[in-house]
Amino acid sequence: MSTEAKKDAALHLFLEAWKEREEEQHSLKEQEAFTLNLEISKLTKELENINKNINELVIENAQLKSRYNSAASENKKLEQFKANLLNSIQDQEDRPSLDFTPSVPQSPLLNFSSLTPRDRLIDGKRFFAESKSRLSYENFSKLLSYVKQFNDKFVGREQLLSEVSTIFGRENRDLYENFSALLSRTSE
Repeated sequence: MSTEAKKDAALHLFLEAWKEREEEQHSLKEQEAFTLNLEISKLTKELENINKNINELVIENAQLKSRYNSAASENKKLEQFKANLLNSIQDQEDRPSLDFTPSVPQSPLLNFSSLTPRDRLIDGKRFFAESKSRLSYENFSKLLSYVKQFNDKFVGREQLLSEVSTIFGRENRDLYENFSALLSRTSE
């Protein structure tokens, strides 16, 4: 073989080797690109999940903030109610006592129906103690509620007497009369 043929053969071998090397490089690059695309796809899905979680947390945060604000508002109302209640209690303690002295010996529980009208003049504490002992828990609670509403000027005297008459009923008419008398004396 001549030198020229050897050169051509060497050049041909070199070009074939170069071409194979380029194909290998191209194949490797394609594999790397495929692997990178898979990784990008995986990371994209993870990012979507993270964004979804962020959105859920933002919504939950807004709901919690709303619940917190609502609870804070309720707490403020309760604090105001507590302050009003404490002021009301203090006002009642500061009022002069309506201590009507009965003309009969004091006993923890009196049978009001057996007393004469003059003897029925009693103080508020004894009246409420007797009412508590004779009324059901529910009716006694209603009585206290109506008295509170009257003291807070939410109901008038006539409405209070009407409601209280229903609470006492016929069997406790004497309690009603004493309540009416106490109410008249406290209104003076």
